[in-house]
Amino acid sequence: MPPEPPKELNVAPRRYRWMNGFTLLELLVAIALIALIAGVGFPNFMRMVEVNRVVSATNEFKTALNYARSEAVRQNTSVTLDPLSGGWSAGWQVTASGQALRRWPQSINGLEVSGVTGSLRFTSLGRLRADRPEIRHISFQVSGQARCIRLEPSGLSRVQDAPEVCPSP
Repeated sequence: MPPEPPKELNVAPRRYRWMNGFTLLELLVAIALIALIAGVGFPNFMRMVEVNRVVSATNEFKTALNYARSEAVRQNTSVTLDPLSGGWSAGWQVTASGQALRRWPQSINGLEVSGVTGSLRFTSLGRLRADRPEIRHISFQVSGQARCIRLEPSGLSRVQDAPEVCPSP
């Protein structure tokens, strides 16, 4: 008859038997914590996405303004910034002598552009056409988030983050 192995090698110690996995209570607590963190973080993430959409649209419009102004000076002719067929919210384009130089179609859902009607024309000196010599405020809004561009008669523009500085049209 072969000798029996020592008992401590055949039997796992008691304290290690119950450490093989999670209990149901631990799993439920972990799921509740994940749900709580997601519930707090998701609305903040959505707000950040909306802010980024407004910033993107505003920066694209400012780029179009700068491009139109520089092309007017470079070509020594009058250049216009026009809305696309669906209005300013659908996008805009820069034209010179009836020819489109560049287009900026918008893919941002819910973009509202206010404070500008018709076209913006820059003279060969880079100044905004003198039909309306006052300072214009062009407002961009997406889901309650807003930014404003201040457009001066000299043709210079400045982005303003605070929507309260942008007067209502």
